[in-house]
Amino acid sequence: MTYYETPQSTLQSIESYTNVLSEVKETLLPILNGMDGKVVTPSMDMKKALEGIAKMVKKRHHKKMDYDRFTASVLPLL
Repeated sequence: MTYYETPQSTLQSIESYTNVLSEVKETLLPILNGMDGKVVTPSMDMKKALEGIAKMVKKRHHKKMDYDRFTASVLPLL
């Protein structure tokens, strides 16, 4: 079984890539953490507000269906 040594240029490329990734992580992590307060929390609040509105619209739709059914059954009697 033969083992080959990794070329020095490949090792240097890997080290350079690792350094770049750590710089990107240091730069982007604070920005991504800040997005939670600027995007995620307001979105969750809006979702809660819209759930109440959707419930009200659904209730109104059911009432309208009941009214339409009632008027459809009463009109032939008149």
